[in-house]
Amino acid sequence: MTAGTDAGATDRSRQGELPTLGWALKRALLGLTILIIMFGGGAWLLHASIEVDRAEALEPLARTAGAALTAPAPRRTASP
Repeated sequence: MTAGTDAGATDRSRQGELPTLGWALKRALLGLTILIIMFGGGAWLLHASIEVDRAEALEPLARTAGAALTAPAPRRTASP
């Protein structure tokens, strides 16, 4: 046998092969694993970026809102 006939036989046998159920399950499991890691990592990073103490996070808002509420109203003078 020559090398040319062996290569042709291998090409023909590969063209007729269909993916097996095991191959499809492995690919699906790999895809789900990657998806879970991506969403889990994203959720963890989002959670880590949130302020732990809500009082500290809201303190600047309370200060500016309180200042706006306690500021005296401007006086209106009657025009002659």
